[in-house]
Amino acid sequence: MIDYFSRIQKSVNFIEANLTDHISLDELSQVAYSSLSHFHRIFAFMTGFTIKEYIRKRRMSVAAHELLCTSNNILDIALKYQYNTHETFTRAFNKAYGMNPLQFRKTKREHVLFNKINIYDTKYKNLYQDDSIKVRFVTFTKFMVAGFSTNTSLENNQATKDIPVLWETFFKNKLYEKITGIIHPDQFYGVYSDLDFHNNFTFAICYEINNLKNIPSDMYQNIIVPGNYAVFTAKGKMPDQLINTWHYIYGNWLPNSKYERKKGIDFELYNNVNMQDDQSEVDIYIPLKIVQDS
Repeated sequence: MIDYFSRIQKSVNFIEANLTDHISLDELSQVAYSSLSHFHRIFAFMTGFTIKEYIRKRRMSVAAHELLCTSNNILDIALKYQYNTHETFTRAFNKAYGMNPLQFRKTKREHVLFNKINIYDTKYKNLYQDDSIKVRFVTFTKFMVAGFSTNTSLENNQATKDIPVLWETFFKNKLYEKITGIIHPDQFYGVYSDLDFHNNFTFAICYEINNLKNIPSDMYQNIIVPGNYAVFTAKGKMPDQLINTWHYIYGNWLPNSKYERKKGIDFELYNNVNMQDDQSEVDIYIPLKIVQDS
């Protein structure tokens, strides 16, 4: 059983001890004893912040504190907290506080700290609690999918902008008509793959097909490998309930469970029969290393 809470807290402690130094994301994942891509995802869903966002917020907060409480040179503060130039620091500071560092120093009497996270706080253990979401376990055999994709990122909520555009384009332009060998025309998949060290990943809308050989090379294609999966059903208004269920899975269920995620592809299964305006149902599949009895 993986203790996700202790691993995340170790990484938080490491960040805190190195706010004034270069922080290697690879080294950070090693502190948490996890693959970097999986660590990125777990950190983001458990804390509510991506790793890069959390580091930026902590550095900016302590830099602002130093601006108020010391007479240190602004450029020295910028360099201390890993901003390469006065300009980059000023631009980031203005985005965070709505004024430049000098104005902040002159006009601010107080500063609300963005404090170091304590992952053991109750609010993090229950950050995405939802007792209405149930889980079941299944075993899948191998199957093939093909469709259309977009490259996006967890950073800056970019995925929430890119994925809806793909959905609209896919169905408005009937791109599914270009996919040959579809086995089940009434159901399709949302496939998440290729998550990298910088939170970039590929999202694809796919159908199960009977042969990859007939699929053009520029069309998204993948093989879902056989294995055990945890299945969560998102019920309600989409995409809100779908997003909530994803947060519940990685921000609450997995860290508090006895299960460990297996390397592989997460995917959503959509059935045309279950898609309604306010009471749609979408199943989310997460690969697991071992499925134990509840």
